[in-house]
This record gives sequence, C-alpha cells and structure tokens, in this order.
Amino acid sequence: MAKFDESFLMIEDRGEVAVETRKPVATVDLADFENRTPKEPKRDDLIRARGVLYKIHSVQPDDGRQAVLILKKA
Repeated sequence: MAKFDESFLMIEDRGEVAVETRKPVATVDLADFENRTPKEPKRDDLIRARGVLYKIHSVQPDDGRQAVLILKKA
C-alpha cells in the first residue's frame, strides 16, 4: 500500500535560486517489496494510482524503511 499525493511540492536547489515544482509522488513501505521481484521499486517501473498509470522517474529512500517515488504520467 502507498500514500499517493498528486501534487507534492518539491523544492529543487539549482545553485543560487531554488525552484518550486509540483509532482505526483507515492510514499511506499519498502517492507512491502520483500516478497516480490524485484525487491525494491526502480526507475521506469509502472504503477497505477487512482486509475492513472504512472512511470517511476526516481526513487528517493526516506529513513531506510520507506521511499518516495517521484512519478510522471506514463
């Protein structure tokens, strides 16, 4: 199970200026992947949230037990 946020505010540091963007993200518990193949989510994997198909753009580990998946529409 994942927590989905369709419009998550991200602040990207680009040198002197920070840029704010809104992107869809899913926060997942990595323990949910222990009995699956692959054992962790990877870039370009597909997931469906609220009836929309998304591709994982990047995986950002959180605290060792969770990861934030940055998504884009597939």
